[in-house]
Amino acid sequence: MYIRFMKQCDLDQVSEIEKQNFSMPWTREDYENCIRKQDFIVLTAAQEGGAICGSGNREIPNGREDPGQGKSGRDRDPEKTAESSSVKTDDRGVRERVFGYIAAMISLDEADICSVSVDKSCEGKGFGTSLVKEMLRELAGRKVRSVFLEVRESNAGAIHLYEKCGFEKIAVRKNYYTKPEENALVMKMCLEQDEGR
Repeated sequence: MYIRFMKQCDLDQVSEIEKQNFSMPWTREDYENCIRKQDFIVLTAAQEGGAICGSGNREIPNGREDPGQGKSGRDRDPEKTAESSSVKTDDRGVRERVFGYIAAMISLDEADICSVSVDKSCEGKGFGTSLVKEMLRELAGRKVRSVFLEVRESNAGAIHLYEKCGFEKIAVRKNYYTKPEENALVMKMCLEQDEGR
């Protein structure tokens, strides 16, 4: 499994996972717009027969200890992830399967993690943790200092994952979510900057 920037050929699989994980899912077009915008970073965890493909891919090892249930922002449930087993062909004709994805929006030296989702087949393998950590590395490289996210108060799996990655609870947003209505915990992480760069 490797993590890379999301590509056009990922969108159908991403959309399938999105629909099963959210009561108010983003559309395929929403993600298509995100990957075209300069202020968004969207990463995908994918597999190509166990090999690394293309340029700019970062290999993230399989089998870490975390449950891989990272869910942020909107309407995540750590026990309800997609069962998307489809395999798509990328723009080079290479067959790849998408296991999960993460999206963040950057504004100056701050970022908001908007979405994290992992396919059900990856439960218990730490893919959610890998996605979050890789996003944090990418954001740090872009001089982001503070990273925020929202998560349902009841989403214990996601809260645990984020805390293990270094996030802290800083506020509660009353009735932030709908379908069902629920408060959101606001979490924050400060990224260290290498001033010598």
